[in-house]
Amino acid sequence: MIGTISSKKPLDAIFDILDRYRYLPLVLLISGMIIIMESFIFIYSSLGGYYSHLSILLLFTAFFIGILDFAILIIYSKKRGWVTEGIEEGGMAPYLVKINRYIPISNMWVSIGIGILLISAIWVLMLIGVGNPKIGDSDVLLILTGIMFIIYPFIPKKYSLERDFILTFFVFLLIAMALIPFLFDLNSEGFTYYFLTMPLHNMLNLIGIRNLLVPPSTIHIIDPLSKIKSPIIIARSCSGIYSFSIFTSAFVSFVLVIYRKIDLRAVLFLSIGIALAYLGNIIRMTVVVLAGYYYGSSTLEWTHANLGYLIFFAWMGFFWMLLYKFLIKAKKEKMG
Repeated sequence: MIGTISSKKPLDAIFDILDRYRYLPLVLLISGMIIIMESFIFIYSSLGGYYSHLSILLLFTAFFIGILDFAILIIYSKKRGWVTEGIEEGGMAPYLVKINRYIPISNMWVSIGIGILLISAIWVLMLIGVGNPKIGDSDVLLILTGIMFIIYPFIPKKYSLERDFILTFFVFLLIAMALIPFLFDLNSEGFTYYFLTMPLHNMLNLIGIRNLLVPPSTIHIIDPLSKIKSPIIIARSCSGIYSFSIFTSAFVSFVLVIYRKIDLRAVLFLSIGIALAYLGNIIRMTVVVLAGYYYGSSTLEWTHANLGYLIFFAWMGFFWMLLYKFLIKAKKEKMG
């Protein structure tokens, strides 16, 4: 028995764990997507030289962990014949079935047409002078969502759950990160002021750090001895809007495609998740300011560059663990 266990290949041991917990592959699928998307955004931002070498190394490491996550699931599905549960072969998620009656995305030409329109929209918007003339985050999302629509009808039927989840995730992420900020002017300094700058100012006062708020995006930290004011400029990227968008899109996609019902428990989980994510961002920025207050500007820059995504990854891992325990597992036990 000992010899058998010791000779087992590492992948087989991982597959045994995935067999034991039937919903774990779904958790890995969701977490892998979140890690890849969040890492992609941070890596994309870091190419401008803002992040430290250590930060970029850790981000690339997280990105490849997400890729490895997907690779393990693909090998597992082939070796062990894993087909996700909860959907008939060839079917679509119930909410997509309803949408399909009006916009038949199951039709190959309709789905490809939507994808081409989304990708073409980038250059149309540039020609009419809407938005930034350079390719930005929203444009990248348009391209990825368009590609997903193009390949959607060609994905094998046995991967229909994964197919529907990824499509739903990209659509909601595009709405959260591009459409809503554009319609409600969330890219303005006013949004950052009310969402982060003013709450951070109040939090610093609460813990005894004297500061002067200069709207819309500057906080002057006042030295208690010299009375010298050190300005800190709060950028839109500090507001946590990317992290909120990824989290909310992933959760809504999970509820629509996997959990498949919008009940009080799902709404409660979403509300708690958003509230704690927002509070976590305020705490993150408070820690960044404290690092600079006590140890200087270089420590502030290092903390800002390295701490944010680590807190986000830790929070997301903890949240999805709770989600599995209290939402997926509870549903499984209720179904017997």
